[in-house]
Amino acid sequence: MKAAIRASALPPGSTSGESRREGRIVLLRRRLHRIGPAWPTGPTRIAERFGATARRTEELYGLSDLQLVWPRLHAVVPEQLQATIASARADYIASARLAVWGVMYAAAASLWWPAAIVASAAFLACRVGAKPTVDRLADGVDTAVDLHLADLSEKLGTERPNDVRLLGTHILERLRPTP
Repeated sequence: MKAAIRASALPPGSTSGESRREGRIVLLRRRLHRIGPAWPTGPTRIAERFGATARRTEELYGLSDLQLVWPRLHAVVPEQLQATIASARADYIASARLAVWGVMYAAAASLWWPAAIVASAAFLACRVGAKPTVDRLADGVDTAVDLHLADLSEKLGTERPNDVRLLGTHILERLRPTP
């Protein structure tokens, strides 16, 4: 009976061995994309997320040095977006602070074993809370770049190119000192 039900669920002309193999491939692809669609370039998921933001801005806008542009861009964005980014940054710092406490308690655990429990709890809380806060912060930076990079270009007095991929290049030419 079960075999008949399984056979009726298969597309016409396929066997159960083929569907199992295809199902396995789909499962493996989902696992791969859960980790990420490309090979990681950073040592942690947090570094990978921030790196993805930097790669995205470079691919879309030609902005290869987000660290140089960010202080000026942050000054151009509206207060509401600044508050959102500041809130996400504060949450990220709190998560990093929790990781530091976990390291200190882990060091104390060599002298007093109950500190190992506290260190484990701190690391677990940091692990659970860090990724969403990093995602919020990186999304805020992405939003600021997407919506206000042209405003920064205008305020800096650079010419606005027809191709948006050259916008970052023009801004960087204006900001980088000439030798």
